[in-house]
Amino acid sequence: MTKAEAKVLVGVLVAAYPHQAIEQETLDLYVALLTDLDAAQATAAVKRLICLQARWRPTIAEIREEVVEPALALPSPAAAWAEVKAAIAKHGVPYPGQMDSWRRPSWSCTLVAEAVKAIGYTEIATAEIEGVARAHFLQAYSSMREETVRAAQLPPDLKRQPAALPIESAPALLKTIADVLPVVADARLPEGQALLVRPTRPLSQGEIRRIDHGSHQGNTRNEREGEHQHG
Repeated sequence: MTKAEAKVLVGVLVAAYPHQAIEQETLDLYVALLTDLDAAQATAAVKRLICLQARWRPTIAEIREEVVEPALALPSPAAAWAEVKAAIAKHGVPYPGQMDSWRRPSWSCTLVAEAVKAIGYTEIATAEIEGVARAHFLQAYSSMREETVRAAQLPPDLKRQPAALPIESAPALLKTIADVLPVVADARLPEGQALLVRPTRPLSQGEIRRIDHGSHQGNTRNEREGEHQHG
């Protein structure tokens, strides 16, 4: 929508909640963070929220969510589970040796497929207690769905991802890790605590040995220092 259309829409919000004071800076912020939305969809979303929220003015996040969620057309968690149950009833479970001929289910959206994959189609279909499989699926799907909706709420200029670490930097990164590990060992973290390093790509055996070597050197130095202190 245009800036003028966004101002009109914000004016509707102000008129709908006369008991709530609002600063000009806040009005400007509403306008700035709503202009990327479709005017018709945003207007309909604001009208729905006004009808549903009697006391408090909808926030920018609530308006954006009300616009993007219907546009995504994602099944509700209950509908997604019903889809999985229907697929199991129709397609059954493949037996060993039948995978090539088994007709795989098709899903209404990628998120349902990803949630099924995360839990395991066969695990869901053959679960001894259906309620347990249902709970695991709903937890996975609901989390994926919420993350998708939240990501879609962001304006385009806020969806930029940080640049990936150039592959040329990998050797230097590995050397840094190897150099840091002895220092971490010196810190003597409380028992049960550890520093977790997540590499951005699988490490070769040579790289793993190099890091392990650095860690071993640090541990050996700690042991020697401990013996020296006790001596």
